[in-house]
Amino acid sequence: MLLPDCFNGMANLARSVTLCLGLAILVCSQDVVAHDHHHHHHANPNELRSLTDSVTANSAAGRKTCGTGRQSPEEIELSQEAVRAWRGKQGCDESLPCTLVGESTVTIDVYNHIIRQDDGTGGITTTMITDNMNVLNMAFSGTIFQFTSKTTTETSNTAWYNCAHTKDSCLDPMLTALHQGGCADLNVFWNNLPDVAGAATLAEYCDPNFLPEDFVLMNFQKAPGGNSTGQNEGDTL
Repeated sequence: MLLPDCFNGMANLARSVTLCLGLAILVCSQDVVAHDHHHHHHANPNELRSLTDSVTANSAAGRKTCGTGRQSPEEIELSQEAVRAWRGKQGCDESLPCTLVGESTVTIDVYNHIIRQDDGTGGITTTMITDNMNVLNMAFSGTIFQFTSKTTTETSNTAWYNCAHTKDSCLDPMLTALHQGGCADLNVFWNNLPDVAGAATLAEYCDPNFLPEDFVLMNFQKAPGGNSTGQNEGDTL
């Protein structure tokens, strides 16, 4: 997917750029480990689409291209042309970053939800969340976008702690009970997400009438201080 295409048709600027740039960072992170770094994105609010196969296939072929095969010079030029065309529409050039044209700072509120086991053990710490927010803001330094922790909730529920994906009956009750804010905000649920790094809905599918379906589900071991070596530097979010 070309980055300019990602922006087309998205009404909410803050969430659009968060999604598009976030996907670029998430999918093409240098920390990809093919056997457990599986990312899911919604094709619609009720269906997750896995990137596992493409990442695994590239790993088997000896490439670390984050699911994107080697591009020919012609394909690279087409991609660059699309980027130049998009930049031209924004009224910016090489000397002026597009994110700085005609915009003031956009602050994105982040609602972090800590999920622990019934006895209160396990889960991410507030220090880990703070460290991850710092990494996120550093990644967007030099742009108009910054992220702030609006609220942090803590919930003890073993079923939610081990909740995996949309096929699990645990997910909807958790999202409905804890989700806050609107489509312009990020709701991040930190749990023990088995076998994968994270899952998320696409911002363009956020429905104001079904806000709980707009979420990011993260394995807390991927945050700074987690035990997922190579993926615990905060770049996964």
